[in-house]
Amino acid sequence: MDKPESEIAERVLAFVSDEVPPPRPNNISIDTDLRTDLRMLWEDAEAMLSKFFVTFNVDQGDFDFSRYFPNEGGLLLNLAARLSGKRRPGMQPEKLTVGMLARAAEAGIWHAQEIGPT
Repeated sequence: MDKPESEIAERVLAFVSDEVPPPRPNNISIDTDLRTDLRMLWEDAEAMLSKFFVTFNVDQGDFDFSRYFPNEGGLLLNLAARLSGKRRPGMQPEKLTVGMLARAAEAGIWHAQEIGPT
């Protein structure tokens, strides 16, 4: 799934492209993972996702932010782990892609099982 398949998917893609903190990559697609591909810190992702739910009128349903962006001990520990390339044990977050956001926007509600990464 490389190309947006609907008007909503195109709007979500534009939204994410606008909301990602600089430097913004030019190649954001619906397969782009917010955490690994865009390297978003949880603080930035939390703000963007809060805005996403309001902007697209999506009920949060069973959305659990920590499933995708676990709080790993604060900004300094996150930065140190990121720079060293090491993850703290026990933290295996799930993918959160632009396509998942688009599917939630189309459904009007976040159901993790139904919109999971594909």
